[in-house]
Amino acid sequence: MRIGIHLHKRKDTGADFVTVRYRINDGKFRKFYATKIKVNPKYWLKKHVEVSELHPAFQDVNKLLQDLKSKKFEAEQKFKDGRFTRQQVINFMSGKSDYSGLMAYNETVLKDKKSDQNYVYLRSCIRSFESTLGIEVTFEELIANGYNLFEDYFNACKKRIKADEFSASSYNSYIKGIGIVCSHAHKNKAIYDEIKIPKEFVSIDTDELEIRSFTTDEIKDRIENVESIYDLKAISMWLLLFSLRGMYPSDIATMRDKNIEDGKRNKTARKLTSWWNDEQYIFHKRAKTGVKMLIKLHRTPVLSLLQMVKNIIVYLDYPNANRQDVIASINNRVEIYNYEPINDTKFHKNLWKRTADKLRLKFDGLVFKSARKSYSTAMKKMVDEKYSSEDISLQLGQSCKYLLDNHYVNYRDDELRKVVNDTHLKVLNYFKVDELYQMLAAKLKAIILREKMPKWLMGHSGVHKVGREYKILVGMADKLKPVWEKIDPNYRNYFMNDESKSPDFWKDIKEQQDAIFGAKSEREATLKRVYKALKHPSMVDELMQKNKENKQLKDLLTKEGITAPS
Repeated sequence: MRIGIHLHKRKDTGADFVTVRYRINDGKFRKFYATKIKVNPKYWLKKHVEVSELHPAFQDVNKLLQDLKSKKFEAEQKFKDGRFTRQQVINFMSGKSDYSGLMAYNETVLKDKKSDQNYVYLRSCIRSFESTLGIEVTFEELIANGYNLFEDYFNACKKRIKADEFSASSYNSYIKGIGIVCSHAHKNKAIYDEIKIPKEFVSIDTDELEIRSFTTDEIKDRIENVESIYDLKAISMWLLLFSLRGMYPSDIATMRDKNIEDGKRNKTARKLTSWWNDEQYIFHKRAKTGVKMLIKLHRTPVLSLLQMVKNIIVYLDYPNANRQDVIASINNRVEIYNYEPINDTKFHKNLWKRTADKLRLKFDGLVFKSARKSYSTAMKKMVDEKYSSEDISLQLGQSCKYLLDNHYVNYRDDELRKVVNDTHLKVLNYFKVDELYQMLAAKLKAIILREKMPKWLMGHSGVHKVGREYKILVGMADKLKPVWEKIDPNYRNYFMNDESKSPDFWKDIKEQQDAIFGAKSEREATLKRVYKALKHPSMVDELMQKNKENKQLKDLLTKEGITAPS
């Protein structure tokens, strides 16, 4: 193959300049291609493929011509060596494909071959690699000096991790991305030599170095960058882990409604009174250590966050037939998933991987484990409280000397329970979790409106039959008029399993009806007083008829915890 550089025979209209072209000729194929370089033919030095010093801006023009000649020689040589196909030569010469370095390759080749998400991910990897090394990394440099470059990047990142400025997970993700780019370039014959990352620099043990913590302001900044429902899922889950006293994903997967109680072993999952009075606890054994924890399910923001996360997961995953069985029933208030991580570690890892990757890449190194670290750090920073290491361990469910000495047998003791709960609430307030939740809720509302998603994502209230259709109560308009959302067929099976409308779902429903609307005898007495006072039998009849017509609505309001005037 020969590539010649020539001047176009015709001048541009009304100008003294002509376009520089190159011709690709391999015997079977001959074609001219125009460049963006224009020269005055009066000063063209054909033999040297450059312009004389009399040409306007001759230095700049000759620099462009020199770059073109370099590309020509490189393309010819790579075609001769079998490293370039004819089409690769064409793409290379035209600038559609740039094989000079990692970033150029990603921008001109991988951008069209990879998904948008993977392209952005690889770009982030290259940026980290190049900014840390302080150079634009070429394939030639990696081939010639790869070991030293990877070693320098490894050591620099390790220092940043120790300084709490970076994370081991981020390094592992970025170096993997660099390997993907190099591997693709070799298989695509953009480079002749294979570039392999030395084994000692392939990863950093995430347990080797300390997980960094995050402040409230850092989380606020990341919430501001939420753009999609996937972003929202990731960071909402992180905040939920924080709010549940530093849980891990495996803890979330093993939370069960059967373990909801009042703090004294009385099961209260189906007790409406406990939910209303904000007196729900979950007895939980940490998935990693088995240490027992009794966690107060503060209505705001813990339960609010939990409902948001569950709604998002149902919306994203339930239409997937492979995920339906592992999503907890609509009837379970604290259960998000219905599987045991210990029985299928591979499934558990894959289930959480996408969200974990989104969290790390989208939100600058934020990882699920950092929620736990952030919780303990928040306690340490609350200087007015002066929490001891035992206090922190007790909050996190760690195996500490206090727990070993006492076997944690008194965790349901009223005094200890109050201390633990008060501390938990103080940490939530210190970290401004409720404010963060409100920011997330505002983001969710905006996404719902923009993407035309169902309103039940903002907090559904169970399923009810309205006429011939099944709908979800999403709120109340003026004069207690219910606002309904029609159920999408993709989610019908999930929502139709709702049992909260059945009369025996809530164990204390009659008590609550009497508390809101009064006992039957009391209601009758009230009507009699109205009759006597107004001397208007027709009005009483009207009130009684209205009461009958609204009975269904009142029962509904009672079940959903909405207080209304009788």
